[in-house]
Amino acid sequence: MFRPLPRDAVAAFTGLTPTTPRFVILLPTETTDLWKTLNLAVVLGRSLRHVPDLRPRDELVLDVESNTYHHAFCDLVLPGNLDCLRPCGHDGRCQPH
Repeated sequence: MFRPLPRDAVAAFTGLTPTTPRFVILLPTETTDLWKTLNLAVVLGRSLRHVPDLRPRDELVLDVESNTYHHAFCDLVLPGNLDCLRPCGHDGRCQPH
């Protein structure tokens, strides 16, 4: 049975790193509730997934007080190098994109 692995672990194991340039859009949005902010990031990522080059798995939310980043999407690698569209820490099986 295949068990998904975190994307960073796969990259470290295979030694593969992206060879194409990547550009990041920063969308500063300040709220007072982490879970609502993570939900907003997931909704935005899902609503833009029709854009061919967008990879919603990379969305992070910054907790300014603790300077900690939280993944909005599940960061596990699925067979075929597919991304999971479910929120980070979801219950049940991953949903491939």
